Amino acid sequence: SPNNMVRLNINSETGNDNYAFQVITDLKLRARRQPSGATVLILAAIDSDGVCGAAILSSLLTREGVKFAVEPISHMLEARAAVFDIARARVGQAEATRHRDVRSIVMIGCGCLEDLDGILEESGLPGSGCNADDLVIYVFDSHRPIHLSNIYEKQNRVIVIDDDQEG
Repeated sequence: SPNNMVRLNINSETGNDNYAFQVITDLKLRARRQPSGATVLILAAIDSDGVCGAAILSSLLTREGVKFAVEPISHMLEARAAVFDIARARVGQAEATRHRDVRSIVMIGCGCLEDLDGILEESGLPGSGCNADDLVIYVFDSHRPIHLSNIYEKQNRVIVIDDDQEG
């Protein structure tokens, strides 16, 4: 993760706008370990921010040669189901193969309000976020408040990227 931080402020006045580019670099590096399938799963809210954000990120990932899949999210239960599907695929359950190669989830317009680390724990996915095979969730979401476990999560598996003024 960029600087082992859990919350990255990309506000040009109070933060570091290079963090957004660092996320793309991280996604690219994590994808190299799994060249066959989609390594990035974009979970986008079904609103204008989610759709536009997914289109922009899709364009950037395509240009960088990173394979990805996009799924619309109308409720956090769908995001939770995707994480559990990845966990089942990791242990070889045949019915859970569509997310077999996913190493990164990017949530756009959703995720801040939920305990994402808790969802990762419940799914049984091991890891600290420091290994290239660990699942890491990157969250671009302007909804507030940010769930405290997403800010203070110690494993570096959930990374919130925001542009709040207060940093």
